[in-house]
Amino acid sequence: FALPEESTVYEAGLKADWGLVGANLTVFLQQIENFQANTFIGSSFVLANAGEQETFGIEFDGFARPTDELTLTLAMTYLDPKYTSFVGSPVGDLSGQPVAGVAPLSFSFGAQWDKEVGNGNRLIVRGDFAHESQVPVVAGLTNYITTNPDGSPNYDLARSEARKYTREVNNVNASITYALDMGLEFSIWGRNLTDELYRVNAIAFFGDEASRLGAPRTYGAEVSVRF
Repeated sequence: FALPEESTVYEAGLKADWGLVGANLTVFLQQIENFQANTFIGSSFVLANAGEQETFGIEFDGFARPTDELTLTLAMTYLDPKYTSFVGSPVGDLSGQPVAGVAPLSFSFGAQWDKEVGNGNRLIVRGDFAHESQVPVVAGLTNYITTNPDGSPNYDLARSEARKYTREVNNVNASITYALDMGLEFSIWGRNLTDELYRVNAIAFFGDEASRLGAPRTYGAEVSVRF
């Protein structure tokens, strides 16, 4: 059981659209009280309220249309998340520490070529590259908790060992769509085309560590109808 989160967000931004070029810029501060943390306690996950979390962020996204068929996009995000208060974490007091698993910098570049091929039908080719900077995926590993001379738990080793488990994401995605004028669309797509291997999180249990990995290279096809 966990109490609901209460979020307060302060935000300011600018938007501009000149037709061929456009951009949005946003600066925000988010504060979450009673934030819910799904924490691993050695044998299972427990959902509980964990105090207060604060994130300062800057977001930018923009586009450019060099030709009628080609659209280029860019999106960037800077995040500085920290635990304002997280006294009862499984690896000790994390108050004032950064939030594990949240990349401080991420960005993506994209391109779309949308060409009419006759009778109102269109051929659409999309591609993008997405990057997330390196970040620890877990704040601490519980099987490295030691004991101080006075019998109290010592979390230093648990936190230092966790720093070995990091994530950096570099994903390439692409798709080709043939769109009929009547609304029927046929698409083939590929995600993580370079088969990038990266951790989503890490846990420790019974003296061992394990990591959950991101999705491998994946291909697919789909048919959709727009109306």
